[in-house]
Amino acid sequence: MKRLLLTIFVTLILAVSVVFTLRFVIGGDEDTWLCGKDGWQKHGNPRNPMPAKTCGEEKPYEWKVKLFLVALEDNGKSGKQIGCGDSLVSVDTTVNDIDLIKGSLTKLLSIKEQNYGESGLYNALYQSSLTIEDIKDDRNAGMISIYLTGNYKLGGTCDAPRFEEQLTATAAQFNKPITIYLNGKLLSEALSQK
Repeated sequence: MKRLLLTIFVTLILAVSVVFTLRFVIGGDEDTWLCGKDGWQKHGNPRNPMPAKTCGEEKPYEWKVKLFLVALEDNGKSGKQIGCGDSLVSVDTTVNDIDLIKGSLTKLLSIKEQNYGESGLYNALYQSSLTIEDIKDDRNAGMISIYLTGNYKLGGTCDAPRFEEQLTATAAQFNKPITIYLNGKLLSEALSQK
């Protein structure tokens, strides 16, 4: 009798293990957008917003994102007020990286002009040469950690809050708590040492 119960128990454990493996290991990402007959269908709880491209197009995916730049000395009239009486202002753009945080930050870090296009918005990051070393999504803690490396240069004391706010707002637009590290230190600590 004991042997029969043990056999049933072991068989049950093996069956549950096989189902778990098929579902969670081989089954793929449950938190994504799927293209269906009625357009994009939310599957699970995707981290990224719905793709900007029309469902079924053969072009690479494009997602709408925001980059954050600075309106100098306008005292919060154009956006969130940040240090030195400036405003943080969003600019719409698209990225085709499925990791929207990485795509947005990569696009922001690639802007090497002091003033962004015709907008006249200031870019405190323009003198820096930074790359994304890693992005870790700790779903258990609900926190995303972003690791940047490289050289950075500030144009004065007012550039530290501008620099920090541009990076933080661009990464945080996807409604997840974030922590940014620069060369192994918290971003705020790294900037306070310049």
